[in-house]
Amino acid sequence: MNKKLLFIAICLIIILAAFLFFLNKKESGILTYPFEISVWEKFLANVSQVFKTGSIKKIEVNLSQQKMKLFEGEKMVNEFLVSTGKEKTSTPTGEFKIYSKHIMVYSKLANCWLPFWVGFTSDGLYGFHEIPICQEGRKGLEELGKPASIGCVRLGIKDAEVFYKWVEVGTLVKIYGEESIVIQDEDIAWCHNFEDNLKLGETSNEVENLQVVLTKEGIYKSSINGWFETDLLEAVIVFQEKYASEVLAPWGLTKGTGFVGTTTRNKLNQLYGCQ
Repeated sequence: MNKKLLFIAICLIIILAAFLFFLNKKESGILTYPFEISVWEKFLANVSQVFKTGSIKKIEVNLSQQKMKLFEGEKMVNEFLVSTGKEKTSTPTGEFKIYSKHIMVYSKLANCWLPFWVGFTSDGLYGFHEIPICQEGRKGLEELGKPASIGCVRLGIKDAEVFYKWVEVGTLVKIYGEESIVIQDEDIAWCHNFEDNLKLGETSNEVENLQVVLTKEGIYKSSINGWFETDLLEAVIVFQEKYASEVLAPWGLTKGTGFVGTTTRNKLNQLYGCQ
């Protein structure tokens, strides 16, 4: 009898090990999107919150601001600039939960690879993912901060991996707002105190404010998305050379560098700082 129980136990262990191996293989493998979420993934998503203790993770996506915030309990732990669906392929609003996580999926619809896929609908149609990798290269780097996807929520390079490691199956998701670019009313007084050094490749609210200032200066013509890209670099150089006596001369320079350091910030704050 004991031998029989031992045999059954060994069989169960082997089955469990094989099952876990399958899940791990599926986690790191490549799937085609959209795909049907498995019964097991649906089960995990629906029961995972029941067994959580302590602070519960939560995701909020504001379509109007094109920003995503991560919460643990009531505390916000991170914020990312995102790109959601265009008008005719809008991102669904409402309350959802995370159903699946996959290192990489392939979208036949977009004909692109989607790194760090995190699905939030049970039909596998919508999810969070890094900027797509297409035949012509990365698609949408310059579009972060404005609606540009076919319904998913795109994150920047590195941001997507940080999010992927943080998020769990079953994490609650709330998506709200309208997918539109917010145009500031020119009649309303606007000011901002610049405190950080800024350079090419960065993304932040401070960069977004820099874009607003240079737009007001008539120098920057691209989208206000919080991404320090080449268009913004060129605009900063024009700004520095416009106020060369105050920005460049103290350093013995005649040509702009595109780096927003002490003297550039001083001039920005002189023109647009809050008293």
